[in-house]
Formats: sequence, C-alpha cells, structure tokens
Amino acid sequence: MVPGWLKGANLENVVTIRKEKAYLDSVLAKLDDCKEIITIGGGFIGVEVADELNKIGKDVTIVEILPHILGFAFD
Repeated sequence: MVPGWLKGANLENVVTIRKEKAYLDSVLAKLDDCKEIITIGGGFIGVEVADELNKIGKDVTIVEILPHILGFAFD
C-alpha cells in the first residue's frame, strides 16, 4: 500500500514490495548501486526488508509513523 499523502511515491527509485520473486529480483538489482536506503513502514515487512538489505551491506533507515517499529505486533 502506498499512502496517498506520500509525495514522490512515483519516482524512479521508489519501489513497493510485492510477493513476486522475479519482481523482487529486479528490485534488488536496481538497488545494487544504492548505498543508503529508506524503508517506509516499520511493520513486519518493512523491518524484514530493512534487515535483509542491511545484511548485504546497505545503510537502511526505517521511517515509521507510530512511536515504535512493530507497534501493532508488540506492546
């Protein structure tokens, strides 16, 4: 889901995460030259994507509207 208030969501290097291996492989290839990545959303998917990107040497920042990541999963 892309929030309607998010300006720039249609820019070239802004991607969403879909459950399609071929798509995810193309996203990973596109991000190969990127050193710093921002993940919008601190739910399970956002945190998991940030973790996997960090494991391959990317500097990842998670942006979350709630006070804490995984806010709906943990008290």
